Amino acid sequence: MNAFITKISFYFNAHKIKVLIALVVFNGILLLTAHQSKVQLFGKVEAMQYRWTTYTKLYKDHIETRNHYSSIGGTVTEYQALDYKYEYSKSKGNEYIVLSYEKPVTMRHNRIYYLDEQCSLLFFGRAERTLKNMTLRCIY
Repeated sequence: MNAFITKISFYFNAHKIKVLIALVVFNGILLLTAHQSKVQLFGKVEAMQYRWTTYTKLYKDHIETRNHYSSIGGTVTEYQALDYKYEYSKSKGNEYIVLSYEKPVTMRHNRIYYLDEQCSLLFFGRAERTLKNMTLRCIY
């Protein structure tokens, strides 16, 4: 074991510049990857003769959400779509402050229950947790 560590130490001493350049390049690649990363969530619920789907994209400090509501027996063209574009920043604990420059942001209270690493149940508002105010979202 000691001989192995001695060889590694000798190699790093002999090639300091190359190792330093490799570490800086690797760090730059990691920073670029973290800067370009995004999370996409998709959910679909069918209940009480209605279906609604949600698509949310999180990128840096931006949230873009698209919701589509329609009746199960309705035609393809009969639906209601809601689009939201927000900027958010962390307030304290698990709370976030959301801003929108396009349209006013309504006060919302959301409760999220994580089912596993992929999926979560999201309930809107402070009312009872029912199928009327919930959605299922999964990372894909």
